[in-house]
Amino acid sequence: PETRVGRFGYKVTFELSSKDSEIFKKITQQLVVPESAIGSSSSKEKRLAIVLDDVVQFAGYVISVIPDGKAEITGNFSLEEAKQLAAILRSGALPARLEKISAGWVAPLLGSDIVKTSLWAGIIGLFVVLIYMIFTYGVQGIIADIVLVYNTFLLLGVLAATHSILTLPGIAGIIFTIGTTVDGNIIIAERVREELKSGKSVKAAISSAFGRCFITLFDANLTTIIAGLALYYFGTGTVKGFAITLIIGVLGSFFVNIVLSRLLTDALSSFIRKPAVEERGAQS
Repeated sequence: PETRVGRFGYKVTFELSSKDSEIFKKITQQLVVPESAIGSSSSKEKRLAIVLDDVVQFAGYVISVIPDGKAEITGNFSLEEAKQLAAILRSGALPARLEKISAGWVAPLLGSDIVKTSLWAGIIGLFVVLIYMIFTYGVQGIIADIVLVYNTFLLLGVLAATHSILTLPGIAGIIFTIGTTVDGNIIIAERVREELKSGKSVKAAISSAFGRCFITLFDANLTTIIAGLALYYFGTGTVKGFAITLIIGVLGSFFVNIVLSRLLTDALSSFIRKPAVEERGAQS
């Protein structure tokens, strides 16, 4: 089935297989109704119905015999109505029946308000985290902020590329990803501080810190991914949306913490200073 623009709005065109064309021809011969008779009481009994799962999805008139299985459905459809009808025709061609797993309902205005509130909560939380990291960790806080913003855009880019639908649990997964990314950078920053306090140079402290943090971050992210896979496999509906954003976000978090954060830390190593306590001890 295809959706096209017709003279009186959008229309849906479809083509049957060769073995079904002859059957469809006989059906249309029995149901042909002259345009002048459309709407009369006798013609209503001749309407051709499209049925999916024992429910009539559409019923229209046949105005001419269709001998080759190529037909079009017109009716002053809007674009969305035409797309929906085409989707119904495609669904009817599937070898398996559709089975309803779960359903949810929320009013449009309420749903819109919830989405906006959730997005603002995520944005405000992101800015609070960015400011906190700068004041607490200085240069390494700035690096953590860059890594955090990069991972957020990376996650959104993957969702856009895969045409994923962003649900409320999906937004929650993105906000959770912000926390995991920051946690990784805090572990690295604290480890660098400890290495500096032990008397190592900045370069040596960075190398040692990332080397020791790798296994910690790998294990922590792996266990979270396993939990996400379990949610995706056993969950239904919107729970899977949370699981998808969680898995993608954690994978991106591990990548940016180990790769991007290391590159930025090495590049800005000249701005990293030893803790004040260590500097006073050296002077005395």
